[in-house]
Formats: sequence, C-alpha cells, structure tokens
Amino acid sequence: MTLAVDQRWLLLHMGSWQIVHALASPEGVANLMRSRSGSTGGRASDLNGSPEWLADCGWEINGSVISARARRLPGLNIKAAEINRYAAHLPADIKAELVACRDAGTANAVLRARFCHCGHHDHATYMPWEKDRICPPTVEQENNATADYWRIRAWQHVVLAKALGLNGRSHIANDQLDLFEVGA
Repeated sequence: MTLAVDQRWLLLHMGSWQIVHALASPEGVANLMRSRSGSTGGRASDLNGSPEWLADCGWEINGSVISARARRLPGLNIKAAEINRYAAHLPADIKAELVACRDAGTANAVLRARFCHCGHHDHATYMPWEKDRICPPTVEQENNATADYWRIRAWQHVVLAKALGLNGRSHIANDQLDLFEVGA
C-alpha cells in the first residue's frame, strides 16, 4: 500500500516526532489524529526538492483526517487508515529506525523535563514526589541534552525522508548525517 507523492510530501512537511511515531506504530497514528493540531504555513523551503505547492501549505487534523491548506492544491487529504496501511508495509529496517528515533526523542524529552532550577537542592524534603529531578543541572548536562535534541531532530528528518521515499534531507549537514550512518 502506498501514499501518493503529494501525501508523502505533506507528511514530510509536517515533520516532527508525531509523524515519526505515526509511521512507527498504529498507536502513533491514533495519537496524531487525537492531537487536532495544525499549521498555517511552514518551512517548505527547508525541504530540498519539495513541490512548489508546499511553499504556502498549512495543514490541519480533524476527524482522523489530515487536510492540506494549500491554495495551489485543494483537496489533499490523508486518512488515518492510509497512514496505517503505508506504515504496515515499511521495510523492517526502516521501521526499526523509526522506533529507535522515536525512543531517543522520548528519552531526551524526559531527561530535559527532569532539569530543575528551583534552588531547592533537597527535593526529598521539599518535594518528595520530585526526587528524580536534576536540580540544578550542570551546564554540561544542559548543553549535552540540547545538542542531543538537535541531533535527534535532524535524525527525525532523515528517517522520515527515508520512510517516505523522498529526497528531503540533503540540506542537513553531512556531519549530522554521519552520526546516523546515512550517506548524503
């Protein structure tokens, strides 16, 4: 099962951890569709080789359907079932990389959420439910977590372009691609 080229470009344009999660699992598609998120435009100029209609394209999620808001291409929709069918037929290595990317992004978000700058270093006394907080994080911890965040964001784009069969990754720095053993 496949998605049309324009549908795949729209998913790449949407990008983010939610699309990675959606292609990694049916639960991800359900979460995406429940998000009811949207955009009025985007960063299509960042996507090498993207179609012209994508330059002014926003999108919205409503009723288990993603709809493009593109003046030049009205009526472009992607249903949850279409994403599930497409994802079910992805090669195992790409599916595994989507899962690894999703898990790395989740771990980084959890780590960064543990950082605390409240000034109470004894969380066991002041906030016992917050005993896993890192208070305060070192500059090195914050810098490493931020660097990992941007590395994972680049990886998300690479793995999405690969999973969607699109060339939307050549604008990413080659040294970042080397981190994932992906050729430019």
